[in-house]
Amino acid sequence: MQTGAATPLQDLASAVVLAALAAAAIFMSLRLEVPDALSTAPGLLPLVVGASLLAMSMALGLGALRAGALRELNAGVGRSVAAFMTNPEQRRGALLLALIIAYVLLVAYLPVGVQLPVAGFALDISAYEIVSVVMIAAILKIYWRASMLRCALVAVAGVEILALAFRFGFHMIMPETY
Repeated sequence: MQTGAATPLQDLASAVVLAALAAAAIFMSLRLEVPDALSTAPGLLPLVVGASLLAMSMALGLGALRAGALRELNAGVGRSVAAFMTNPEQRRGALLLALIIAYVLLVAYLPVGVQLPVAGFALDISAYEIVSVVMIAAILKIYWRASMLRCALVAVAGVEILALAFRFGFHMIMPETY
């Protein structure tokens, strides 16, 4: 456990987090309605506090940069990347994170839909179902290490049970694209 003053890199990280919080406070305060005069607006105090926090975070960040935070960051990144790349579990975790981000983006923005005739009615298959089956099968293959066929069958079963339960049980379609 470290005691005493923070390192320049810790100061820089704190400045970034504080600046993000300040920017969020400023943004949200500007979205509040102004019913009468500007001096009585409900967003005035959050705006002033956010602006002062932003100014202080900028001063902290500038001081950290002058104290050598970038040199410390460059040295630390090199060590971290080397350690990260030698650990297979961390590489698999990074791959999982990338798959989840891709999944969210694909479900949100992929305009795909297929109609399959099943037992006398048309079954609508959305982008959610298609992308979910592919991504869940890939994640299962990475972590479960079963055959791809087994992973795909489990993914199809899980996704379709969930989609059918929502479609016919709750009368809701699973997420559509935007």
